[in-house]
Amino acid sequence: MKPPTTSDPASDPELDELICDCIDIFLSTLPTEQANILQRVDVDGERPEDVAHSLGLSASTMAEQLGCGRQALKERFAEMSRICPEHGFTGCDCNLPNRANL
Repeated sequence: MKPPTTSDPASDPELDELICDCIDIFLSTLPTEQANILQRVDVDGERPEDVAHSLGLSASTMAEQLGCGRQALKERFAEMSRICPEHGFTGCDCNLPNRANL
């Protein structure tokens, strides 16, 4: 995945690249078809109708795959947000202020 191109002066290229790498890793944990669909629609900006047509999918199957993929990706991000940055495991009860909880 390529980092987004923007003219925003507040953009941090290193952070953008790290985020892109993270998204690539999360996408790789999904079933191949879902990952491909999410990549093309949500990352590359293709229209869902065009992706469905190119993959030979009906509109309902496309919507289902897109929805399931997005939900799975959301769950992956939620799992990662519960990892303690100090102790490195989920379920830590140290209550660090910088520990994210979704």
